[in-house]
Amino acid sequence: MIFRRWIFVVLINTARGYEENGQINTTQVSQDDCQPTPADVYGPYYVPFSPRLIQYCTGDPQSYYNHTLTVHGHVLQEDCQTGIPNTIVELWQADVDGNYHSNDCRGYIITDKNGYYEFTTVHPGRYAIDRKDQLLRPRHIHFKVHGGMFHIGVITQMYFKGDPYLGLKDACKECSSRKKELRTKPRLFCNSHLCIATVKFDIVLRRKPSGWQIQRELFNVVREISD
Repeated sequence: MIFRRWIFVVLINTARGYEENGQINTTQVSQDDCQPTPADVYGPYYVPFSPRLIQYCTGDPQSYYNHTLTVHGHVLQEDCQTGIPNTIVELWQADVDGNYHSNDCRGYIITDKNGYYEFTTVHPGRYAIDRKDQLLRPRHIHFKVHGGMFHIGVITQMYFKGDPYLGLKDACKECSSRKKELRTKPRLFCNSHLCIATVKFDIVLRRKPSGWQIQRELFNVVREISD
């Protein structure tokens, strides 16, 4: 109970700094560098119709306690200031050991009236894509952000600054870990008992062209390959 209360306090304090008097204060997406979030590959581990959750990777309570990560941010319009409310954000990732599961570490969340979202999970582990365990992917979390009637959704991945397997070292050569817009830097919040890392990841969606609003959902995505 104390652990869950501490996570709640961390999220409240971090969110308070990004929404003031109903106005969104974005720190990751500046007006000078305002552009839609880069797409990435789906990868082979996407599973549709996952449950709605706000806590992920809880299958191993000890790992969850020792490697907790909170992720929060806004889904924004192209002006990088206006939040998009009631947006479905699907998420999936590896556990701390780099393993994917069919019924853990995946689900979806919905943004609030300001386009804000938040969830708790664990630091994703790296994993190899070859049998010799030599070709490694950097730590990452997959996002599938739905655009609804008026925006083009995006399939992307969130990475972590300082990971030695970003960019040219990424075993997935068509993945987008070279993109600085997808790299986040965790902030550490500590009390007398434990520390929790928090990252902010804002996502900017492109508006659909005029006349496309009634068309089926559209997504910006790098072509589907195994990662």
